[in-house]
Amino acid sequence: MEKSYELCVLFAGTQTPAEIENLSGQIEALVAATKADIKFAYSLGRKKLAYQIKNNSHGEYRCWLFSVDSTAIPALTEKLRLSPIIIRHLLTILESDLLAKRLQKAQDIKAGKVREIPEDRRDEETPAEAPKVKKIEAKEEVAEEAPAPKDKPKLSLEDLDKKLDEILDSDKI
Repeated sequence: MEKSYELCVLFAGTQTPAEIENLSGQIEALVAATKADIKFAYSLGRKKLAYQIKNNSHGEYRCWLFSVDSTAIPALTEKLRLSPIIIRHLLTILESDLLAKRLQKAQDIKAGKVREIPEDRRDEETPAEAPKVKKIEAKEEVAEEAPAPKDKPKLSLEDLDKKLDEILDSDKI
């Protein structure tokens, strides 16, 4: 049974753009070898990683949207897992309507169209336009207003350093 998939691959950030294109072609060949119908390929660009992966602090993300028979996925996953040219990969199943939406969105972005807000979200109130909540007071209890915060003079960095040294030197924790 043919299903739609999205494959995202992370390449090492130490690679040059020409090397990334070559590696991307190799991954695309792996996907095509499974007799997949590649619908769209795109780059998410070079990004700083949240933590180092295999001594890389930056990486280049590439994604492919494709349809293939689900029986070919285990072999593709194994080849991707063992591939020395990629750092990480993620293969997800897409619903057929989601694939069509992603393809349309990608084509719109590529064509330079500005994304519009869907009609069902246009009517939503923004937080600034939201109605103010009225306070309801109990008959017997009267709520007192909290005193306004006092404006404290701002401390200089030297004063902060002194206070920090005092805290670190003291036995109180």
